[in-house]
Amino acid sequence: MQLRNLPASIFGHDNDQYMVASCEEPLPGIPSEVFCAVCGWKKEWRFTRPDFALGSRKRDVSMTYDGAMIISERARAIFMSCGEPSFSFQKLPREPEYFHLTPWHQIELELDPERQGARFGKRCDACGLHDWVAGATPPIKAMPDAGHVFFTDILFGSFNERHPRFIVSGRARQLLASSDLSGLELELLSQV
Repeated sequence: MQLRNLPASIFGHDNDQYMVASCEEPLPGIPSEVFCAVCGWKKEWRFTRPDFALGSRKRDVSMTYDGAMIISERARAIFMSCGEPSFSFQKLPREPEYFHLTPWHQIELELDPERQGARFGKRCDACGLHDWVAGATPPIKAMPDAGHVFFTDILFGSFNERHPRFIVSGRARQLLASSDLSGLELELLSQV
């Protein structure tokens, strides 16, 4: 596969905020449905807190400690230029120039825990999630034909801070890499 077609993980710099919960404590006012009734940890990573306040507005792309990707109006325009949207932007009521980016389509990772050094905490029988997952991002099984922003089938991190990695197609990676969005980080991925 040519380098220009390779997908990438996208990240944003930490914005020193939480969307729904610290590692071990839910924030006040977050609906109970966001958390598993059995293990108690966050299971719904797409939830947008209506009173979320960003704090610093220096970056176009940033992430909360619990994995919410926050993007500026400028970044939203660049994501939209990548092609047919495969994500939504939840406008932040207290931050009119910023949005919570949530991809719609899941992408499967080729997980070989022994070879890749991935480690897993206890798995909850109710929500199916592990308390924690640590290790490098495994290769992608196959890139879908449609869309350009995806989320992984594995949630990485610990407890309430676990969240999927966000993946962009090769075309979207090229457009994002050529932009000058502050706070955006791209990491090339391989496919099996």
